[in-house]
Amino acid sequence: DHVVAVGDEAETTYLEVKSSLDLSSKAGVAKVAKFLLGAANRRPREAARHFHGYAVLVIGAQKGSTPGVPRGVEAHELEDRLRPYLGAQFPAFEFGGIGVGDDREVLFVIAQPPQDGQPIFPCHKSFQGDDRRDSLEDGAVYVRGTSNTRPARAGELHALVERARGGGRAPINLDVEILGSIGRVDGVDELLERLYEFEEEEFSKQH
Repeated sequence: DHVVAVGDEAETTYLEVKSSLDLSSKAGVAKVAKFLLGAANRRPREAARHFHGYAVLVIGAQKGSTPGVPRGVEAHELEDRLRPYLGAQFPAFEFGGIGVGDDREVLFVIAQPPQDGQPIFPCHKSFQGDDRRDSLEDGAVYVRGTSNTRPARAGELHALVERARGGGRAPINLDVEILGSIGRVDGVDELLERLYEFEEEEFSKQH
């Protein structure tokens, strides 16, 4: 409803909108891959402010209407087409759909919330599209901008390195319990003083 109300203005760091996309074409698959790469390279604290950290690509909706895309897109087939771009270690993602007719539906590609301790997720395969903005480069790191997915800048790369380096440490939990009897020692100060004197005497004798 929000996308239909405002169209492309709905796009943010956690939401991207495509009025139509041919998921059987290389260009369509590359656009989905680019979105997923950018969503995976977000900073956890910033991502958690919206949608509990999830990011969503809406396919088949625009301002004023929901034309949808043809039904029949199989999730496992799309995953197989995306995997060369994403790599084997890429986090899981989900697909969903809402029917808008007998043979059409609006698709949702849902990216998981980023986590502290995750590595940087680079692109694993190049693609040259008709529009330069749709191209992908092998080894490039993509991030989500305000309303688009683009190559990471130096500061963003540094933040992702910090995400991988420092955020993944598990918290330390200490359990303290009594395993034996408890004894009280009286006159601790006097006892320590006598020990100091004894050590000093022994040292003097050795000297």
